[in-house]
Amino acid sequence: MKRPCLAVLCSGLLVWGFAACTSVSAAGSYPPAPQPLACGEVDNGIHLGGSVGATSCFYQAYLRCQTATLVYRYTPLDTSEKQVFTIHADCSVTDVRSFAIIPGNPDNGPFSTYTCRSVQQGNNAIVITGCGTQGDVTIPTP
Repeated sequence: MKRPCLAVLCSGLLVWGFAACTSVSAAGSYPPAPQPLACGEVDNGIHLGGSVGATSCFYQAYLRCQTATLVYRYTPLDTSEKQVFTIHADCSVTDVRSFAIIPGNPDNGPFSTYTCRSVQQGNNAIVITGCGTQGDVTIPTP
């Protein structure tokens, strides 16, 4: 008679031990991913981002492989273009481009996405090179 009691006791300990080993604590959770640095916006050559300057911020982020975004808007005569450049954690750069005929809004698309080769500092500008079929994009610095 003592053996069945011992078996029940051992089974109970095994179930309790399994439950204790499979619990998850909040202390073991992963921290949230960092938000990309928003460098600002350049609109027809006018910088709308912070005191450092949007292009300088973006170029410095590229040198450190820090995730960052830069918005570039260009409105020549009757069209409007918007490009959102993003530096990713692996140092890759993408360009999401949209286009509209005025009075249309480029925020409504259509959107094209290109992978770019690099970000370089030029004379009074940064140059984002090799953006797919769009080629190089020159953004004036202040």
